[in-house]
Amino acid sequence: MINKSALLCFLVQMLVSICFASEGGRIHGIVRDASSREPLPGATIQFGAGAGTVSDHNGYFNFRHHFSDTILLKVSHIGYETRTVKSSCARELVFEILLTPGIQIGEVEVSGNYLNSREIGTLEIPIEQLYKIPSLSGEPDLLKAYQMMPGVQMGNEGTAGIYVRGGTPDQNLFLLDGVPLYNVSHMGGFLSVFDVSAIRKVNLYKGYMPARYGGRMSSVVDVRLKDGNASERKQEFMIGILASRYYSEGPLGEKNTYMLSVRRCNIDLPLRLYYLMSSSGQESFGYTFMDFNGKVTRYIDQKNKLTFLAYYGRDKLFLRERTSSSIYGYSSGLKSKSLYKHNWGNLATALNWNHILNASLGLDLMVGSTTYFNTVRDKFESKSNDGTDKGYAEIHSGITDLFVKADFNYYGNQSLLTAGLGAVLHSYTPASGSYSYKSSSHVESSEFADQIYRPELNAYIDYEHYFGGRITLLSGLNSIYWPTLDYLSLDPRVGVHYRLFSEWLLRSSLTRAHQYVHLLTTSADFLSPDVWVPSTREIKPSYADQLNLGVSYMVKGYELSLDIWEKRMHNLIAYKPGHNVTNTQPWEFAVEKEGKGTARGLEILAQKKHGRNTGWLGYSLSKNDRQFENLNFGRPFPFKYDRRHEIKAVFVRNVSERFSFSGSWMFASGNPTTIATKKVPVIDYTHFGYNRYEDIDIRDGHYYSGVNNFRMEPYHRLDFGFSFNKQLPKYYRTYYLGLYNAYSRLNPNSYFFKTKNGEVVFVRRAYFPIIPSVSYTLRF
Repeated sequence: MINKSALLCFLVQMLVSICFASEGGRIHGIVRDASSREPLPGATIQFGAGAGTVSDHNGYFNFRHHFSDTILLKVSHIGYETRTVKSSCARELVFEILLTPGIQIGEVEVSGNYLNSREIGTLEIPIEQLYKIPSLSGEPDLLKAYQMMPGVQMGNEGTAGIYVRGGTPDQNLFLLDGVPLYNVSHMGGFLSVFDVSAIRKVNLYKGYMPARYGGRMSSVVDVRLKDGNASERKQEFMIGILASRYYSEGPLGEKNTYMLSVRRCNIDLPLRLYYLMSSSGQESFGYTFMDFNGKVTRYIDQKNKLTFLAYYGRDKLFLRERTSSSIYGYSSGLKSKSLYKHNWGNLATALNWNHILNASLGLDLMVGSTTYFNTVRDKFESKSNDGTDKGYAEIHSGITDLFVKADFNYYGNQSLLTAGLGAVLHSYTPASGSYSYKSSSHVESSEFADQIYRPELNAYIDYEHYFGGRITLLSGLNSIYWPTLDYLSLDPRVGVHYRLFSEWLLRSSLTRAHQYVHLLTTSADFLSPDVWVPSTREIKPSYADQLNLGVSYMVKGYELSLDIWEKRMHNLIAYKPGHNVTNTQPWEFAVEKEGKGTARGLEILAQKKHGRNTGWLGYSLSKNDRQFENLNFGRPFPFKYDRRHEIKAVFVRNVSERFSFSGSWMFASGNPTTIATKKVPVIDYTHFGYNRYEDIDIRDGHYYSGVNNFRMEPYHRLDFGFSFNKQLPKYYRTYYLGLYNAYSRLNPNSYFFKTKNGEVVFVRRAYFPIIPSVSYTLRF
């Protein structure tokens, strides 16, 4: 029913827009940063009373106007001074508008329909705020900042994963300049892979998702990187406790720019030294991670731009052991050594051509690839008087996408039509590997591989139309087709925005989203292997329908919003009890399928994005359930991250150019978890021969009344951050001091039973007390 209704609304909307079309002149151009010449996405261009638009991700804007004697444009952007541009009227006007960075003292008046409807219902955190929000690592973390927003929950404490409106981490689509990334965290989830210094703009879509985004059910995190400074070379170096990073941007000749960002972990050398010293040289343990972002942009002319992007991120862990045995102080001749290695990460590359065909039509053409890899290798060797035994075992999982896509933008009269086509070749490797064993008397080896190819064709169409400055109609259709399985999904998206008064906006949307890929994780520990698997004939694609109703109030730089939403999820999967991805049987037999999920909630957000005092206060009330036929006796049960109440506050105070202060506080209801409710006697025996039993014993077993039948204690935490800045003759210096969990609240991570002095006690485990962090940054 949702498909038919949404498709009918989409067709009616396009017909109505044609009827409302009128002739006039056209205004188009690009908005740039005056100092770096970087394009500015999200800039507001207001023309007259109630007309205008917002620049796209390339800084480009385009709209029609009625003829008049004088054209007056008011251009504004968060973190920049507002500029007014005046020109005589003509049928076609082209502008290059340069905005000067600076704190905006005056507030932008919000009126008419120029407010970007594409951004309404999304969450945006200005880059300047990201630098100052307190974090566990002492450096800005994109995903942990979004965890402080209503509707976005964290997983285990300290991790960077996000759970958006009842979804799971694999239901979020992460895009780096339009290229999808499958792994977005380091250190088992403690840090995100995104380097804030390289980011130009980021939006998180949690309600209405434009049809150009497909393949995920819960949210989209669209990260746009900087092109590079076209005027001068700029560099930044930061050293912290966990990691150090280097950033550089600048011109390469007259028409080229570059952007380079490198980050590396600092703790690998101290870890190695500690283990070598504590084991007398018998053990060596190391862990490190790194990120590389590179981007080269060539401005061919005013209508053509060519961009090459490369990203590489990797985590690396190893454990080396050497042992030798002795008897009564004499060597037995037995010596052994082993080496364990675990590598995982992303590799992404893309080439993008942006072309303006004419004043009304633009084209983005991209070809690229993205790879997620996860490799574990264990090697050993043992020497004795009888000979040498040696061998290894290696297992690999991952996914590689090769893709090409084309996007068209058509700017009509008070309307925008966006359409695109794409093709993807997915190559999944749930598990492949080999092992070998060799001794003086025996040789054994084997190899196995599970390679799955899934070609994909996708297309979408997005349409927006503005009526009289009060009503905005949004509609779209996303389609994904897998020819090998003959799976075709048609996902309609419909939204209506009505401006009740100049400051009040009513919003509603209905969206459907399909997901053809699933993430299997055995546990939440540091070494847990993440395995991406595709939909099969037994495991159907998941999909979700979401209804969102909201109201926004914007005045004098403040935005207050309230949203009520409901999401219904279908064809979910979950592990069967006692099964995981390491079992030898096919993964389809290890999961429960055709599960259902229901999530609903209320979210309130008050936010101020610019000025000396910035931040937000958010509250969410939500309920999140799952239901599987063979789990919890077929009854619904709360999802493991079902938090009924959440209160989040972030405050940033720019006291002066030399000092700023920030603080954040979070309160959340406890997570559900599964706890045994009573003990029952269990017969434990060993079968020995025909009708004989040995070692018959009766032990205590545990009875579980249901899945996630116990709710943990509430979670709350207070963080602080202090920045000390100083402009020196040759560079700009910043000292940062952070305090995570300032009042040292020991929030429980897990619960378990333990026998103490002959009695069984209930114990909670917590990992994060108060943790200080420091960093030092140079900009020159």
